[in-house]
Amino acid sequence: MKQMKLWVALIAILILGTITSKCKKDDYVEISGECPIVVSTSPANLETGVALDKIINVTFNTKMDEATITQAAFTLHANTLKDGKVDEISVKGVITYNADNNTMSFTPSVNLTSNTTYTGKVFTSVKEIYGNALQTPYIWTFSTGSFIPPTVISTVPRNAAVNVATNTKVSATFSESMDPLTINQSTFTLKHGTTLVDGVVTYVGITSTFSPSSPLAANTIYTATITTGAKNPAGTALSSNYVWIFTTGSAPDGTAPIVISTFPVNLATDVGINSSLLATFSEAMDPLSITDASFTLKNGTTAVQGTITYTGVVATLRPLGTLLPSTLYTATITTMAKDIAGNQMEQNYVWTFTTGTVPDNVAPTVIVTVPENLATNVAINARPSAIFSEAMNPSTINQSTFVIKQGTSPVSGVITYSGLTAVFSPLSNFAANTLYTATITNAVEDLAGNKMVNNYTWSFTTGSAPDNTSPTVIAVFPVNFATDVSVTTNPTATFSELMDPLTINTATFRIRQGSTPIAGSVVYIGVVATFTPGSNFAANTVYTATITNSVEDLAGNTMVNDFVWTFTTAPAPDNTPPNVISTFPVNLATNVSLNVNPTATFSELMDPSTINNTSFTLKQGVNTINGVVSYAGSTATFAPASTLAGNTLYTATIVNTVKDLA
Repeated sequence: MKQMKLWVALIAILILGTITSKCKKDDYVEISGECPIVVSTSPANLETGVALDKIINVTFNTKMDEATITQAAFTLHANTLKDGKVDEISVKGVITYNADNNTMSFTPSVNLTSNTTYTGKVFTSVKEIYGNALQTPYIWTFSTGSFIPPTVISTVPRNAAVNVATNTKVSATFSESMDPLTINQSTFTLKHGTTLVDGVVTYVGITSTFSPSSPLAANTIYTATITTGAKNPAGTALSSNYVWIFTTGSAPDGTAPIVISTFPVNLATDVGINSSLLATFSEAMDPLSITDASFTLKNGTTAVQGTITYTGVVATLRPLGTLLPSTLYTATITTMAKDIAGNQMEQNYVWTFTTGTVPDNVAPTVIVTVPENLATNVAINARPSAIFSEAMNPSTINQSTFVIKQGTSPVSGVITYSGLTAVFSPLSNFAANTLYTATITNAVEDLAGNKMVNNYTWSFTTGSAPDNTSPTVIAVFPVNFATDVSVTTNPTATFSELMDPLTINTATFRIRQGSTPIAGSVVYIGVVATFTPGSNFAANTVYTATITNSVEDLAGNTMVNDFVWTFTTAPAPDNTPPNVISTFPVNLATNVSLNVNPTATFSELMDPSTINNTSFTLKQGVNTINGVVSYAGSTATFAPASTLAGNTLYTATIVNTVKDLA
């Protein structure tokens, strides 16, 4: 470091000594009246953070003799330290001259190197049109910045997918905006063996889509590739080709997409006036169909202007300004929205919400991770996940903000986000008996733009085998053959393990009355999936609920069979409020273990989305205790982040924002 500072000081002295004087009397051409001098450069002297694709410009005070603006008139060197000494590496490029603005330009043959200092030098061989030469060489320095190459953060179909519809389109979502001119048929290819598939490449937002000219062949393996020719607007390319494979099935996709969840939820109140909107679809959508025409927000009949983005299976609408306080808004996803196979939504999806009076300024947090911190014997085919305290901006959940490392080596994987959960799917199994560290960085944002206060880091150690155990449904509400069920009930299914949230939706959790499907939305939190009907059930009616065997756990295992149950509604709604019927420890208990996890058992099954760190708190005096809240059966549990203090009074509270399933 001292040597680098000394080198910079020497360069500064050189620059100070580079002072352009008047022409020497014996070589001054009187008719000109002035000598050439350098009046500006781009980049400027000592400029930092220079783009890697920068063209170097030198502007003179007068018109120059183009015959003297040659390759020998200018040099550019990269300055690096080698064996404690400054080593200059010459940069090759092309020199041009623009007489209109008296500017000489140097275009490097390849992009500059990040985090590197460069020295430019204009030689005295350059002359103005009357023959007066630059009197002393002009020397200056500048430095490039630190540039992170763009990456592919998700694909459709995902890597190793099987039974892919023959009429599918193939898409890749990037970690940042890309230069559209670099996203084309030469940088995004699809092959069957060595045979190129003919198709059209489009790019919108941060997603590129390959649309085959004809249906794909059935039961065939395809390879898709994004090459390093794909670059961001600064000219930074992917660090390596991104390749993934998938296998088609035997039939096209004829199923219309649906909206499976929204934020805010339908009829939500007290929504932050600075919030954005989310709509999560049952499958990957054509990003070209997710626009301000297909995703709208209105206050009465007045349209709210906003920016639409689409990532994974989630569309986001970010209003250009804050919403009006205490105002009813209506959001709509129209039938213009199409899935990746071209199927349109069958009907508009409409929901309403009412704003509060203040913005949302609360920072999001990670409330649960899988595996949990310090877990051991983790399956080598696990998909680590993190559950947030609130809905997040999906564009901020990516490979730069959800990172897994083995030592200092990052693990390659694909990040998906749905509901409140982000899932990291490694491109290959973890190594056996190995320690890994996972991090959610504080660059992630909620839908109001609030960032996490700190990075969230946890570690886990793998075992020696994969998880090949199929998940099961271990409990449902209402129970099978239940009668007298409230018409306002929201049915739930509890799984034997944590599931991939992207597979829990209205396509895999269905309710029917006879053969008629019931419209609604599905939310998955913890191990519980909840179906919220679009309207109350009919009274005195038999309903059939189904969890299909296409749902997956976090190791990719599917259920062996569909899980089906029935229930019959009652003639009247459930208007009985829930209550806490028991706690552990009991009220006023003494001599309680320091590693206790307080629990509260309710009089009936509760809506799991209302059981969280806001509604279930633990305090020591006025100090809030950090911990994780979970809910299973009819019991809520608070797991403190650290051991409680001895001989200390604690107060646990369940607030009246918790709700039962009605």
